[in-house]
Amino acid sequence: HYTAPAERAEIVKHVAAELFKLAGQAKAGSDEQFQLVTAYLGYGEPGDEAFVANAKGLLDGSVAFDGLEIDNNFRWTIINALSTVNAIDQAGIDAELAKRETTENREFAYGARAVAGTAEAKAWAWNEALHNDELTNMQLEAVAGGFAATPRADLAEPYAEKYFEVADWIWEHKTFHMAEALLEGLYPGYADPAKLVELGDAWLASHKGADNALQRIVRGNVEASHRTLKVRDFNAAL
Repeated sequence: HYTAPAERAEIVKHVAAELFKLAGQAKAGSDEQFQLVTAYLGYGEPGDEAFVANAKGLLDGSVAFDGLEIDNNFRWTIINALSTVNAIDQAGIDAELAKRETTENREFAYGARAVAGTAEAKAWAWNEALHNDELTNMQLEAVAGGFAATPRADLAEPYAEKYFEVADWIWEHKTFHMAEALLEGLYPGYADPAKLVELGDAWLASHKGADNALQRIVRGNVEASHRTLKVRDFNAAL
């Protein structure tokens, strides 16, 4: 997230490989091992065949770490990782849900669909989060969180302006809990931080009379983009 864009792909691939190596060296069954494998699953990139093979192997048991338990929650962590790089489709997610359809797993399935690395998945998640009034609060959070979690600027860019256009509508038409979940979860933080800073600063300047809670949520997101921009510019200058 903070790397210079020109160096991002190389750095992500390197970090993924090193995390997988460290996970293999960690004590069997330790928290360190679990945390390293979990971190590794957050560094998938489309086209990284080694990542896809490792993630699928963890899911079907052909790749294993001594002492690492692949419980229900961890299975969905793996499925999310595969969905992010488009290595599992909706049918695959549905098949996984059918193995054990519980309230919690339905929430996981919503998130896995929303995190998929396609423009279609993002459009679906955006619309579901804003307009599907039948979603439970937990399902709403899963969809909104999955929407913004895919670390790709090309998927986030189309929603930079839309976010600030819809913020007031969200605040006016949703309960506080739902509005907070949407305004935090739908923020397209992987879009160009310079654009988010420009749009966000303009929104805040024009909303000085808005509800304090609404300003606080949006300001927190915009301040994060300010930090991202500063760190990226610093790294690019090294």
